Amino acid sequence: MAQSYLALGYFLDLIGRLKVATFVELGIHVGGMAAIMSNCERFADWDYSYLGVEINPGLIHLKVKKHAHLIIGDCFDKEVVNAIKGFVHTRGSPAVIYCDNGEKRKEVIIYEPILRSGDFIYAHDYGTEILDEDIAFLYETCDRLDLTDLIEAKVVGFRKR
Repeated sequence: MAQSYLALGYFLDLIGRLKVATFVELGIHVGGMAAIMSNCERFADWDYSYLGVEINPGLIHLKVKKHAHLIIGDCFDKEVVNAIKGFVHTRGSPAVIYCDNGEKRKEVIIYEPILRSGDFIYAHDYGTEILDEDIAFLYETCDRLDLTDLIEAKVVGFRKR
């Protein structure tokens, strides 16, 4: 399922309200969300950076390829994980990691440890591709966000304590 306008609006509000420093999107596919989130770099009056990760460069729209910071590779490869960790840790807080690559449970398990206190992790397709039992371990280190208004967008999110 593609991103809904509701979810896009939520993330734009979050970026602006909390002055999010870093937005990492795992699995950008064609790049609809990437086109919007990467353009925040042009309009933010603070240090904001977007990074998109996609394994199949043939899927990504040409305009997104030209304007967004991208890693072409598998988000599960150790080099890619380390590159994302470096990207997040060399920028300000808070950071957002948005898991939408297709194996959300695995993405959350791998990328939650990268988070610093105050950073966020979200997963798309909640209720279908990622379930409560897949994210139960997050309660040990994170607080679940009330995303009742995003129920139809199928997004679940946590903030690291």
